[in-house]
Amino acid sequence: MLLLIALGHVAFLSLARGDSFPRQTIAAARLHQDLNGVRAFDDRASELDHGNVFLEFVNFPPRAGGPFVDWTYFRLAYNLYPRRVFVTSADDVINSNRRLLHVNQLPNEQWLRERNVNYVLSYNWKDGDPARSVRAIRWEQGN
Repeated sequence: MLLLIALGHVAFLSLARGDSFPRQTIAAARLHQDLNGVRAFDDRASELDHGNVFLEFVNFPPRAGGPFVDWTYFRLAYNLYPRRVFVTSADDVINSNRRLLHVNQLPNEQWLRERNVNYVLSYNWKDGDPARSVRAIRWEQGN
């Protein structure tokens, strides 16, 4: 019984903290509440049909945009597996959306070519709404 009380207390404390993982997860779920939204995201991800993807977040405020960043990165990685989703050119340790946003910079074309990146998927935060754009990269043979 004491163990249940302790677990309940820990759960309450983690939800009460503003930056807690459960709170961010709940916020991300609210961004993508309906199953149709998830299906639409998955359908758009399936259009990225070959090669790897670089995922870019432009003008994202860490606090407001963080849950969207988490959800989008993990859902895209899930959809594209075993292909890769890159968010940085460096060998950085990324353990939070705040860190991801800090190191998220589009690398040069040579880096993209070496890693078989055929799409740059960008989300630009404008007035609280992430606008999506995709740039396909067609590498010429021999270059």
